Amino acid sequence: MMRFSLIIILVLAVMSLQAQDKKRAFSPSIGYVRKLDSFVRNPNGVHIGINMYRKNARRFSSDVQLSASLTGNRINTFAGINALFGVRYYFMSDEKTIRLFTNLMAGAAFTSESGGDFIENIFRPGYSLGLYLEINDIVFGTAIESPENFFVKVGYVLR
Repeated sequence: MMRFSLIIILVLAVMSLQAQDKKRAFSPSIGYVRKLDSFVRNPNGVHIGINMYRKNARRFSSDVQLSASLTGNRINTFAGINALFGVRYYFMSDEKTIRLFTNLMAGAAFTSESGGDFIENIFRPGYSLGLYLEINDIVFGTAIESPENFFVKVGYVLR
């Protein structure tokens, strides 16, 4: 738990320092989550997150994400927190109002799984691979992220 706290503090410090930079944008998001690797029936849930990246990038930009997801059903619950860093690639130029992009990120993930008679907390490598469409500061997208979840997200770009 101590490692995870240090990672979160470090990510938040970097994000707050970078907020001073006028070339950065933030994009909070919410979404629907579907667990991919579960033996549990109907493991649906919710996602919240925030990304920080360089705005007006031509093709490549750094991308930092802090996110949380909660999935499960009446018996089992799966919670995950990701602190990730990676790269974003834009398929269209920054002059367009519609931009298609993908991102690939890695970092740390904390997962908590609980059921009828167990609780398991795990620190492990985190990841995210997504495809997104930004239309006039509204972002729609899908991603596969740790811990083995499929996401459908909607976000807004804060400039």
